Amino acid sequence: MLFAIYDKHGVGGHWIDRFFISRCSPQAKRVDATTSTPTAVGVLNLLVSLRSNQIRMKTKAQKGEELKAGKKLLEKSQVLIFTDFSRVGTANIRKLRQQLKEVGAKYFVIKKRLLSILFKEQGIEVDTKALGTQLGTIFSESDIEKSSSPVYKFFYGLGGDSKAARQESVKKILGAYDLKKKNFIESKDVVFIGQLPSREVLLGQLFGMIAAPISSLLYILKEKSTRSTDSASSLQAGSGLS
Repeated sequence: MLFAIYDKHGVGGHWIDRFFISRCSPQAKRVDATTSTPTAVGVLNLLVSLRSNQIRMKTKAQKGEELKAGKKLLEKSQVLIFTDFSRVGTANIRKLRQQLKEVGAKYFVIKKRLLSILFKEQGIEVDTKALGTQLGTIFSESDIEKSSSPVYKFFYGLGGDSKAARQESVKKILGAYDLKKKNFIESKDVVFIGQLPSREVLLGQLFGMIAAPISSLLYILKEKSTRSTDSASSLQAGSGLS
């Protein structure tokens, strides 16, 4: 649009030159020696330069919004789980997000450099550079036991029917950080915890283990009581006959 203005109205070129040329690259400062106005190439280069500046400004604003969103999630979280989302399709990521909602967790993709800034502000000691190239962070309001289960099941399921593929897929779980205890949890430990039954199931199993011997003991006592009663009845019957 600016080029059209310059093309129809000679003063347009001078206006562009006065306010913008001084801030552009050398290629955008090309002027016609006879008129001292920007050439067509100069104007086009100017437009490209202005567009690039707009993109950079937009990117900076987006980074600020990402940091702001990350801070809000961090304030509510107990645990962070780090994953590698390379070669994981959009549909699968959407599926993971839905599963995480059930445990009060959210999958958030933020650049590692921004994540490092966020961690530094909050005093979290995690080396994001060592966490793979494409990092997706899970912010969870639940503890590690409850949070790791859907994450493990998701990546395990991505491997399909092949045991080797499943083991490789599970490696995308890169580790976790307990915000309350302020300690990093290794990948193998997150995987191990993720394979455990839920706390409710474990308590049920424990109750069953405790209850089983008691039930057996009660059964034995009942049988002995029944036999004693039968023996006493037999003795009484025998005494009556004599």
